[in-house]
Amino acid sequence: MKLTWYHKETKNTRTSSEEKAAELLRDGWIEGKYEDPIKKLESNKKRSEAVKRIHLGRSQEESDLIKEKIKKTLLSKSEEEKASARRKYSDTVAKRSPEYERELREARRKTYESFSDEKKEEIKQKFRETMDSKTEAELLEIHVHRSDATRKYFSSLTEEQRLQFSNKMSEVYSNFTDEQKAARAKKISETFKKTCLKKYNVLNTLQLPQVQEKVKITNLQKYGVPYACQLPQCRLHGNDSRPNKIFENLLITHNINYQREFSISRYSYDFKVGNILIEINPFATHNSTWSPFGNAPKDKNYHQDKTKVAVENGYKCVNIWDWDDLDKIISLLLPKEKIYARKCQIKLINDISIVDNFLNVFHLQGTCKGQLICLGLYFEDKLVQLMTFGKPRYNKNYEYELLRLCSDSNYIIVGGAEKLFKYFITNYFPKSIISYCDNSKFSGDVYYKLGMTLSKYGAPSAHWYNPDLDRHITDNLLRQQGFDRLLGKEFGIFGKDTNNEELMISHNFVKIYDCGQSTYVWKNV
Repeated sequence: MKLTWYHKETKNTRTSSEEKAAELLRDGWIEGKYEDPIKKLESNKKRSEAVKRIHLGRSQEESDLIKEKIKKTLLSKSEEEKASARRKYSDTVAKRSPEYERELREARRKTYESFSDEKKEEIKQKFRETMDSKTEAELLEIHVHRSDATRKYFSSLTEEQRLQFSNKMSEVYSNFTDEQKAARAKKISETFKKTCLKKYNVLNTLQLPQVQEKVKITNLQKYGVPYACQLPQCRLHGNDSRPNKIFENLLITHNINYQREFSISRYSYDFKVGNILIEINPFATHNSTWSPFGNAPKDKNYHQDKTKVAVENGYKCVNIWDWDDLDKIISLLLPKEKIYARKCQIKLINDISIVDNFLNVFHLQGTCKGQLICLGLYFEDKLVQLMTFGKPRYNKNYEYELLRLCSDSNYIIVGGAEKLFKYFITNYFPKSIISYCDNSKFSGDVYYKLGMTLSKYGAPSAHWYNPDLDRHITDNLLRQQGFDRLLGKEFGIFGKDTNNEELMISHNFVKIYDCGQSTYVWKNV
């Protein structure tokens, strides 16, 4: 059997037997008859215009008869014949020149724009019905064809044409108001979710087992790992979120040396500053309500387990939440002047405003209620450390609760906490003391120096956060006061027989679990 060939550079044509096919392919010959793209485009234009003239010359009845005949012909074909026809059409499309594709797209666009709104809506409706009737295999085939056609079209554009297209899209988008941009993003997101739910019964195609498996296989073939985020270069850039960048800029501004992405066991920590590991926990990716990636949200023990691993390996771990004051966090990492407690004096502070001001400036959680005994450590008449006591808030089996221990962030007071605690025991004769340590920020070492013992390593506590309001509410406070009392002014009163958690979630709050609190106790034995 003789085959026709043309050379891709010289455009010369020739014929040969099938046996010489491999040799000709190596030498740059292409099977088929060479057609000049410009001449072919002109020929197609003439043919299209001739068909259009014939079509316009027909009556509506004749056009309907032809359409009906085409439908009957298609319906009479077997599935194999239909598949063969689709493959043949795809092959034909694949052989089209880029110039012809652009011309065809432009012609279709102009034709569509000439239609009335009713006609356009009718076309859209027919298209939806056709797509809804397709099987999953047919939809996948269409998706692949569209992707290939789109890639082919954009690859045919020159750099100048691509730049023009990009500038045009940027110009259109830049004219949108913030409300229009938000509405557009919301509409796209909702449409995507509805389509996924309708077709696959999931909110995101990444939740489909077959898609997850395909992603793993592709990543293994390309990179040798099942997930691209496991690559060292991706681990850094993948975690380069806006909160991470903000914190990194603060470290740079304050000349604090740091290391990015420090790994221990199966965990990777965002920053390492000296012996301190820092975890940035933005609400979107660290909540236990939903996940932006379509998979399961964060397990309630995730942050506690990760912090335990750091401590067990000799590091301190500082977890940063959206509601934390970053300036106070930075102050923990800055160099400090060392002061010895023996050079300091203890004074009882009766003016609660002095206590409140000091704690609001230097303590990560600020001041609190119920501080009955406030002991200050003064260096050269300057308050540098504060320890406060009051009646226990949660456990009435103890006589006192150590409520706050806080130092001026510019100083390290060597022996200061021990001196204040000893003064309290000597002068107030307590029978028992209880205190709580936030495991998200501290390891609890200071409590052992005070002679206290660990009574309980608490389970993670829940917090609620609304990114739109930048509002943080502890789950403990929600249980005590309820949704209506806390948020009734913003969202209205819902009354009894309502569920606080459901109300929080429905008003865009997400639940986030911290690292728990450790309970330390002291008893006079």
